[in-house]
Amino acid sequence: MAIIIALTALALLATPTLAEGPLPQPKIGAACPSGYEASGSYCVPNRNTRCRAMPKIGATCPVGYTSSGGSYCIETGCQSR
Repeated sequence: MAIIIALTALALLATPTLAEGPLPQPKIGAACPSGYEASGSYCVPNRNTRCRAMPKIGATCPVGYTSSGGSYCIETGCQSR
């Protein structure tokens, strides 16, 4: 029984969630989203941002995100530290 509990806890810890912080994004064009900076072929979050970003697909961003840097969508209402 203890093994099952331990394995379940380990699986939950290893599973990515929406609560994860911002992650590097592939660099599209010359500009990175707000709160991110260029590093090679990626845009990486600066140490003060909590805002998650994603490449924009189509003309608009999904609900909860706004356009940033022309080619990205960034979380609406997120705050930098």
